[in-house]
Amino acid sequence: MTEYTRAEKQPEVASVSGMLGLVRKQVIETLGNITEGSLTVTDPLGTFVCGPQQTDLAITITIRDLDFYRAVAMEGSNGI
Repeated sequence: MTEYTRAEKQPEVASVSGMLGLVRKQVIETLGNITEGSLTVTDPLGTFVCGPQQTDLAITITIRDLDFYRAVAMEGSNGI
């Protein structure tokens, strides 16, 4: 389960341009499949929480550069 805390909805692809927006959306959707633990991600466009919020295992990451999504999705063994 993924909860979007900014504007109570998924960050819009239109908020970033072209391929980067699509890659960001794909990464967010993939992270939304987390079932064990909780992952909170904050980037320049907002914050989203993946996985159950009531858990002993919770991690928060801050992404400062949106190109991070491109690197995660496209680079070898780090890809999704």
